[in-house]
Amino acid sequence: MKDLYATEKKIMKSLINMLSQKLTEDKGYEISSEVAWGPTSRDVRFDMVLRKDKFVKAIFEIKQSERGFQLALQRIPSLVFTKTTANILVIYLSKNKSFNIISKDSFNTQPFSYKTIYEIDGVIRLIEESSSEDNIKLIDYNSSNLNIEEPKFYEQTERTLDPEWCRNQLKQLKTKNEEDLKICRYSSLDSLFSTLNNMTFQMNGLPGMNDKNEGLYAWNIINDPSKMSNHETKRRKSLVNNAYIISYSSGIKIDDLAQWRLYGDDAKGVCCVYSVRMNMITERFYLHPVNYIEKPNDEKDVNDKLLQLFLNYVQKHSDLDFADLSPAIFFYKPKEYEYEDEVRLLFDNKETSAYRTTSPYTMKWLLTSANNIPNPYIDIPYKDFPLKLEKILLGPNINDIDTIQVQLESMLKQLGIPAVVEPSTISSYRTPTK
Repeated sequence: MKDLYATEKKIMKSLINMLSQKLTEDKGYEISSEVAWGPTSRDVRFDMVLRKDKFVKAIFEIKQSERGFQLALQRIPSLVFTKTTANILVIYLSKNKSFNIISKDSFNTQPFSYKTIYEIDGVIRLIEESSSEDNIKLIDYNSSNLNIEEPKFYEQTERTLDPEWCRNQLKQLKTKNEEDLKICRYSSLDSLFSTLNNMTFQMNGLPGMNDKNEGLYAWNIINDPSKMSNHETKRRKSLVNNAYIISYSSGIKIDDLAQWRLYGDDAKGVCCVYSVRMNMITERFYLHPVNYIEKPNDEKDVNDKLLQLFLNYVQKHSDLDFADLSPAIFFYKPKEYEYEDEVRLLFDNKETSAYRTTSPYTMKWLLTSANNIPNPYIDIPYKDFPLKLEKILLGPNINDIDTIQVQLESMLKQLGIPAVVEPSTISSYRTPTK
């Protein structure tokens, strides 16, 4: 057994050297060996993991016998394609020096097939050509088809919701109108310029938001705040610092008159349209529509399957903490805000072993201009961001719109961002009377 392991280590080192010559770090590739896959290291261990821009692209397993290869075919593909963002599984059979490749697409059909290649260059070519930019679909929390499961915690000692469980509850999505989802964000021209100029997206903490109940609305439905001590109330608020968000609107709000007035700098700003790189909504990122619900009169009136499930659980387990329910509870707001049609991107910054690595982004602080609250934020580099900028619409109230369009197009070209810039289709705009 010891000799077998030593041989695999030798093969692994050789494969890493061959792959590293073509899939280099400057192209965003990173190769790791003997990677324990979570949410717990007891789940599965892969021989080699190839990441591109920090997200898993391919998994390599090394087998030395035909029997080992056949056993791997039975067990490993389901682990790879359900627990990682990989599009390709490569099972290397050292007996005949073959690379046996299973793609996620082929695995979705039964019986699945695999392709055998004998040259490493062919494997590299398949990896470089593989694409995993799937389109996300929108949620309907109260659909009769929604299959809500009992809460699953990473470890009983941590009392932290298993991120994979949380994602499975939230990802049961369906589109509201179009098959390929687009989402949008209205902002000032200055805000867009700052994002492009720094090539980063700023995600802000919840305490500095205009709505003082951000992150607490669902929690207050599950737990009676009047029964909490002042210490617990303060502690609960500090735990909100673990969540960072950017708010978007669904595709039906693109070039919307009311949105221009409310969020587009009185139509002197921009409406940015994004597609979703679903393969990057992994690890700490969550992207889901906000669910707007009325606050129930009592515990029996909670008209939401997921919140009712949490409520039932809390009644049985009084030690359940606020942090245990994040990020699931951050996708609820009061019914009166339903007109926003918000789609929320959230980054979970909790330091817990439920995530395989510590957060790669440094928490910084700013003083909010609206209410002078010290608020944390993180900067996500453009290449790591799970949304792809497709279009910039210029507000119908912008002065010198032709010059701004030309300049933004030149800026995008220099930055290598293939987005288009267009004026709003709203031909006449009237500033609302104040």
